[in-house]
Amino acid sequence: VDNDKCVGCGLCRLVCPVDACIDIVKK
Repeated sequence: VDNDKCVGCGLCRLVCPVDACIDIVKK
């Protein structure tokens, strides 16, 4: 998982698991 691309949920949904996206947004 490339967390650098998970900052924005729009991009995150394309490149990362949804759980990772939610986790990044919480932080």
